Amino acid sequence: MLLGALLLGALLLGGAASPCRPCLPPLDLLAILQPPPADADRRTRAGLDSLRRQQAVRTEAETAAIRADVDETVFLFADVLGPGFAAPALPQTADLFATLGEEANAALNRAKDAWARPRPARLGPDLAPCLPTPATASYPGGHAALAGFYAAALARILPERRDALFARARLRAERRELCGLHHPSDTQAGYAAAAALAGALAATPSAAASLVSVAAELRPALGLPAAIPPLPISPPAPEFPSPQSEDFRVR
Repeated sequence: MLLGALLLGALLLGGAASPCRPCLPPLDLLAILQPPPADADRRTRAGLDSLRRQQAVRTEAETAAIRADVDETVFLFADVLGPGFAAPALPQTADLFATLGEEANAALNRAKDAWARPRPARLGPDLAPCLPTPATASYPGGHAALAGFYAAALARILPERRDALFARARLRAERRELCGLHHPSDTQAGYAAAAALAGALAATPSAAASLVSVAAELRPALGLPAAIPPLPISPPAPEFPSPQSEDFRVR
């Protein structure tokens, strides 16, 4: 399954402006995602070995970039959308995505708490994460999920920038692995959670309308025409690594 295409397809939305509080319907990721591999499972051991290999070749420049990549809001995409993508100049955008992020995090944290998967360094004490290990559980990967969800939503109203948006979301997720904070299967689950969140957004008419209304503020700030162009049919939508892998499968 092309996850990038699923994320974009879930957000082919329209309609008049309408505020959303809440924006997302209740989302049970426990019913959508497979549980994580057990601590002693060969897939977990293989993932830890992958992290060890990445750690062995991680450069100081990469470590510095990871440590600088700390914005957990939608404005993490400023480095690909430009200086016009800034919270003070985009209050409607900031407000909507703050609400989306809060509600998405609530769904992610319910799944994290239920599965309670240990972070990699808890299972591999020889690992040396380049950031402090979070107190929250590891699965699904929250940074991968939120970055993918935000990229999908933004790509709906900024289709000209979709390649850059999805590439930036992948980079955020990959950096969390390279740092040693997530198992590879956490990242795969995060990508699938992003698709589920995008689908939940699409199922909420008021949220869909709010997203489209934000385009009137956002697009001119980025120097783009106010009208949202149709999504191109080709080339194919950018994709995240497939969740249909040995390390992770959706239900």
